[in-house]
Amino acid sequence: MTIVLCSLFLLFVGCTQDIKCEKPYILKGNDCCLDQNEDLICDSDELPSPTPVPTNTPLIPVYTTQADEYDLITGENLIELKYAPRQCVKTKWESAFENKELSVEGDDEVELLVAYYAQKHNINIQAIKRVEQPAEDCRTDCMLCERDHYFLIKADKKYQGKFVEQKWDRVAAPDEEKAPYSLDALRAKLSELRAYEYYDRDLGYVLVAKDKLMVVLPLTLNKERKYNFNHVYFDLENKKAYAFCAMDQKRSGGSKCLSSPANKYFEVDYEQFFPKDIFGHLVDAEDVIQVASKTCENTRQCDVYQYTEGGDTYLFFVRQVSGIPYKVARVEPDGTENVIEIYTNIDFNHLSAADIKIPNTYKLMD
Repeated sequence: MTIVLCSLFLLFVGCTQDIKCEKPYILKGNDCCLDQNEDLICDSDELPSPTPVPTNTPLIPVYTTQADEYDLITGENLIELKYAPRQCVKTKWESAFENKELSVEGDDEVELLVAYYAQKHNINIQAIKRVEQPAEDCRTDCMLCERDHYFLIKADKKYQGKFVEQKWDRVAAPDEEKAPYSLDALRAKLSELRAYEYYDRDLGYVLVAKDKLMVVLPLTLNKERKYNFNHVYFDLENKKAYAFCAMDQKRSGGSKCLSSPANKYFEVDYEQFFPKDIFGHLVDAEDVIQVASKTCENTRQCDVYQYTEGGDTYLFFVRQVSGIPYKVARVEPDGTENVIEIYTNIDFNHLSAADIKIPNTYKLMD
């Protein structure tokens, strides 16, 4: 009877026995619960804390290819920039993602780009647009070949230096007067390179380093002109040219020379074989002005510039991606364009200055 009464009493008024909870526990009803943050609320009863939002979280971008939405983002403090990823080069945001340096969900390239500048550089991209384009058929110059898309972004003007440093191109406003074309800027671009090569249709492959120069004749030219050599090395300091025959599967097609002396090199006319460098037709240019921007060279975008030399009018075509001329044409009196130089297969990626030499085992022919 006593047990029943006590049970009823506990049911209605509770047990009078004291329950003590040691920190970090607190009393909850007739039991103790954990309270690690000492807010007098059982940890088990608290909602999970939301993940703190970093102060450099980017604004939600305009993730679209529709120009009408992207163009709504305007402001006097904004600049527009363009970046075209190359086919054989990882972007900085792709590398950062692979190295687990970005906090993002998924691997969408637009999200990676926005996250990269927000988390690595504390830059908010105000709007972004991915624009699809035909992929270029790329062979030897994949450092220059664009992928099948490029990006347009809008960001605060104060970040222009950082973007330009990372090879973004500033997009000029429609009513903005364009600066004169700078040949010095082009020369500076090439002077930074260790070595490069391009194809001249009249000479063949031209291999260039800071203090070295060599021409490799392809099989077609070698057969056509019946040369007994397929390489010409230039001693630039002494203005001498030396010819020899050597296997070069990539450039000369592994062609054999006509009755060439084995392991010998001999002097040839320096002026006859010396190539006009990639700026040769622009050295004496006067009054350079931009006259057009259009699609050329297999859907690639290029700018067309006009200049005068010796009373004649010339056009040179510059790939917007690299900023390097690839074609020069003279404007005839009837208005037609007579192409005088075409530079193709421009390759900045695979040539070393050590490749430009006469083989060590070759001897000068008496």
